[in-house]
Amino acid sequence: MQSNSVGYILGFCTAVCLACSVVVASSAVGLKERQEANKVLDRQKKVLSVAGLMKEKQKLSPEQVRALFKKRIKSVVVDLQKGTVNAKATKSAATFDQHKSLSDPKASRLAPKNTAGIARLPNQALVYLVSKKDMDDKGGNFELQQYILPIEGKGLWSTLYGYIALAPNFNVIKGLTFYQHGETPGLGGEVENPNWKAKWPGRLVFGARGSSPSKWGTPKIEVIKGTAGPVKTDPYHVDGLSGATITSKGVSKLVRFWMGKHGFGPYIKNTLSHHAPALPAPERRAPERRVEPRPAPTSVPARPAPVRRAVPTSVPAVPQAPASRPVAAPASQPAASQPSSQPGGARK
Repeated sequence: MQSNSVGYILGFCTAVCLACSVVVASSAVGLKERQEANKVLDRQKKVLSVAGLMKEKQKLSPEQVRALFKKRIKSVVVDLQKGTVNAKATKSAATFDQHKSLSDPKASRLAPKNTAGIARLPNQALVYLVSKKDMDDKGGNFELQQYILPIEGKGLWSTLYGYIALAPNFNVIKGLTFYQHGETPGLGGEVENPNWKAKWPGRLVFGARGSSPSKWGTPKIEVIKGTAGPVKTDPYHVDGLSGATITSKGVSKLVRFWMGKHGFGPYIKNTLSHHAPALPAPERRAPERRVEPRPAPTSVPARPAPVRRAVPTSVPAVPQAPASRPVAAPASQPAASQPSSQPGGARK
């Protein structure tokens, strides 16, 4: 076969394609575990970063990242509809993949109509709890510092995937970051800019500082067009991204969605209500102290006192019966007179 014939060219191209496909497929299969490990490692870095445990662009070895994550982060799997922690699924939280569940009809459901561009919702979501202190190997010595919730939603060209860090009251924002998106670099891609992310801490999601969750209502946080005011005077607004109005609106919508009733709203409500009974506990104990009857100590000895005094008064009445024995003395008088009559008889 000639080297410039059509058959030779097609055969050569086919052979090259087959060889390349075998190499690519072998690499993908052989490196799959490493790729998955790198994805997990990258997400751990993002979680540590938004939690304030790792600075932006700080270089840590994979071993250092895993060790820090294990000491300060506790992972739990939450049922979004019930708003409770799934203890069984939490045992395998290290291998839980929230994104894969979206392609499984049994592990996800159609999302209600929303402005965040979310088509399907996972039945369960992975939530991270940050500890103030280092935990031991079994998770002991844990002290809650903040929650980190996964968020996602449509921007201009892509879906943005990230995390939002919240204080234990779920109202004060501690940080926000995105680890995957396809927005335009220099415009919507500025969601990765450390200067823009630094404007989020201290902002409020729901209500005023110190307000009751029962008065919060829907989420109020918003990325506005232009410059927002300081945290103290303008706590519900964040600076917009210059030249990326649609991406800015997308961030507002996705954050509000996941903080609402179709996202982590039930979990937030149940968690706050679970800790609420600890506050009115002293009020319940106070009435118990007032109910304690003070006159009880005086009434207890008052009852037995008359009974004990009545017994001695009735007992002396019984020995009065022997007083009737002297009545038999006249019966003994004839016995005493007999001797006097006997001598008289002898004289006769």
